Amino acid sequence: MNIVEDNLIRRVLGGQKSLQRTIRSSMDMHELIGQGFDYSVYEGVKTFLGATDDEMARLLGTSPRKLSYVKRHRKRLSSAQSNRLYRVAKFLAAASNTFGGRKLGCNWLRTPQTALGDAIPLDLLLTEPGRMEVEALIVRIQHGVLA
Repeated sequence: MNIVEDNLIRRVLGGQKSLQRTIRSSMDMHELIGQGFDYSVYEGVKTFLGATDDEMARLLGTSPRKLSYVKRHRKRLSSAQSNRLYRVAKFLAAASNTFGGRKLGCNWLRTPQTALGDAIPLDLLLTEPGRMEVEALIVRIQHGVLA
């Protein structure tokens, strides 16, 4: 199920400048995630969301201290952290596209949703079952089926 165009996801990730290469296919993105994103991609998503380092660390399954180490030593994010960051970017792009802009999309992702049992969509992205629920709700909203 594709809830948002790949070019919108790449834009949230900072585009070619942050990704440091042209992404032409899902396989290109797969390879880049496997190598790990540059720290600038993290910074771009963090800024797009308006998140703190603590919030981002939780979403990436790491600690702010480890992220600080990556920045200080000019390391790349791990493939697991990069995959989680891609997932966050995907839902930021989908929500922004669905709700008419970055601010509205980010607000929706941070607000408890009745259709999700009053859970906060961003919190549900931490697990695959939660991600599936958020994705299904976005698709229903995109198709005019209010939850």
